[in-house]
Amino acid sequence: MPVSTAVLCYECRSHFSMECADPFQHAGTHRTECDRACAKMKKVSKLADGSATTVQIWRQCYTPTFPKDGCIVKTDSEDDSTTTLCSCHEKLCNNAPKLATGSGRLLFLINSIMAAYWTYCEFL
Repeated sequence: MPVSTAVLCYECRSHFSMECADPFQHAGTHRTECDRACAKMKKVSKLADGSATTVQIWRQCYTPTFPKDGCIVKTDSEDDSTTTLCSCHEKLCNNAPKLATGSGRLLFLINSIMAAYWTYCEFL
């Protein structure tokens, strides 16, 4: 089975900011503690004909270092720390916009809803 990985990167301004909430469930109450940003990763496995899909989603905090076409995702464990470049792969990547105040929040919410709809349709 072919496997694709997509990463959604977006900035947040504080440890408990709404921007750190799951962009696909933006109206929910879930939060992630972040220094400055969050990342969402989706690992997708499909059958050759595309008829079946398994999706595993997890979220991590990453350091505020931004390469030109992605961001740095940092994962820590008790034993070690690893750093992974987060970027787009195939058509699964959907980067949420950086937030502004006022109307920027509404734009973020609209884009989040559209991203959720697009992702849902992709996995049907």
